[in-house]
Amino acid sequence: DEDSVGVTVVSHDSENRTLVDGFQDPGSYSCNVTYQGISRTASSVHCEQLTWLNWRTCKQFIKHECYHSQLLYNRDMYGWWVSRDGENMKNWGGVVSVDYECTCLNNTCANTNYGCNCDMSDRTWREEGAFLKDKFMLLVKQLRFGDALYYSDKGYHTLEKLKCFGLI
Repeated sequence: DEDSVGVTVVSHDSENRTLVDGFQDPGSYSCNVTYQGISRTASSVHCEQLTWLNWRTCKQFIKHECYHSQLLYNRDMYGWWVSRDGENMKNWGGVVSVDYECTCLNNTCANTNYGCNCDMSDRTWREEGAFLKDKFMLLVKQLRFGDALYYSDKGYHTLEKLKCFGLI
C-alpha cells in the first residue's frame, strides 16, 4: 500500500523522453539506465535487497510512444526492457509475467487483433505505458528498441523513477 510508512525514490539518468530513430533491427537501439547511488555493476543481490527484501511494493512507470513502429508484433520482439538480472522482458507494463503482451489488453487496445497498440504499425501516434510492478524483475537496467529506421518510423521512450513503498 502506497500510503504505508516508508518510501524510497531512486532517480536515474534516463528519465527524460528520448527519441528512438535510425535503428531497424530488433533491439539495435540500446539505452543503459544508471541509477543514482547504485553502481552500474551492482550485483542483482544488491538490487534485490533494495526492491524485494526491504519494501512491500515497488513500481516504475515505463512508456513507449510509436509512429509506424512495432513493439512485440507476432512474437517478433522489436522492443523490450531488461530486468535487474539481465532478462529480456517480453511484456510492456501492467501485464505481470505474460509474454508478448501490453497493458492495452485491458480493453484499451486500438485494435483487438493486436496485443499492443504499437503493433498496428500505422501512421498514427500510439503508445504503450503502465507501471511495472513485479519487484522480482525491477529495476529496469536497459531499454531496447528497433523498427525505427525509415523516415516514417520513430518512437520515444520514457522511464520514470523507481518508487518503493511500505517497509516490511
